[in-house]
Amino acid sequence: MKSIPPSLCHCCKHRHADSHPPACAAFPERIPLAIRTMQVDHRQAYAGDHGITFELRDDEEARAIYQEIVGKPEKKSILRESGQPDPRVCAVKHLIRFKDNRERGLFARQIGVYCRRFEELSPRFQELVLEAEKQRSQGNGDSPRPARKKRPSRRIKIGEQAKK
Repeated sequence: MKSIPPSLCHCCKHRHADSHPPACAAFPERIPLAIRTMQVDHRQAYAGDHGITFELRDDEEARAIYQEIVGKPEKKSILRESGQPDPRVCAVKHLIRFKDNRERGLFARQIGVYCRRFEELSPRFQELVLEAEKQRSQGNGDSPRPARKKRPSRRIKIGEQAKK
C-alpha cells in the first residue's frame, strides 16, 4: 500500500476529523486539491476560504507533522520569496536516491514551496544533496538510471490485419 505524504491539512486546527471528502472550517464541502497536495500554501489566503487559513493544532503530533513537512518550527516560516529553488539543489536533484516515494514527495515539497537556500533544507535532505554532489563530482552522475529501451509498437495498421 502506498504511503501518502502528509499535508498541512493533517495538522491544522480547522480540519474536520475523519471527514470524507476532506473538509474544514474554511472549506466545509471539500478542501481543494491544490491545498491538500500543497501546490499552494494555505498559510496565505486562498479564494473561497472565508478568511480562514492554516493554524497549527496545539498538540505534539501536529507539531511533529509540521516539522516534517516544513523542516522548521512554525514561527520561523521560510516560505520562498523567489519562484526558483536553490540552483545548487536543482543541479543534482535528478541524482538523489530516495528510500521511497514518501521521502521523494517530502523533498519536492521542501524545495518547491518552503526553502530558499540549501541551508534551509532538513538535515536528511542536505545529506542527500551532498551525496548527489559527491556522485556528480566523481563523474558518476550524468544520468540517474540507464535509458529505457523503446518497445516496438504492437499496433497493427489497417490492411496488415487482413494479410495475416
